Amino acid sequence: MAGLLALLSILLMISDYLQWKHLDLQALTDILLFPDSGIIEIQHQGRRQRFKCFSLYLNRWFLIVILRDQQQSKNFLLLADRFGSVTDYLNFRHQILKMSRVQYAT
Repeated sequence: MAGLLALLSILLMISDYLQWKHLDLQALTDILLFPDSGIIEIQHQGRRQRFKCFSLYLNRWFLIVILRDQQQSKNFLLLADRFGSVTDYLNFRHQILKMSRVQYAT
């Protein structure tokens, strides 16, 4: 009986994982930085949105970006494993931190 329950729970975990991967691939979001203008653009499912105001919260493991405009706000939790490489993630962090400093300096 215990073996049957273990097998059932493993099958449920595999099913959940496959559903998550399917949703994950459908919900790809591109975040583009425009350092000269201080704008962050989000591209998600064919729609583009631009944000001028943003806040950052970070530690050594992740970066939270809160984007705001007059009508809405969006929150993103960015992890290194969601980028092409750790170097890409570190470059993104460096660039958005520079943009944040410029935003608060003006």
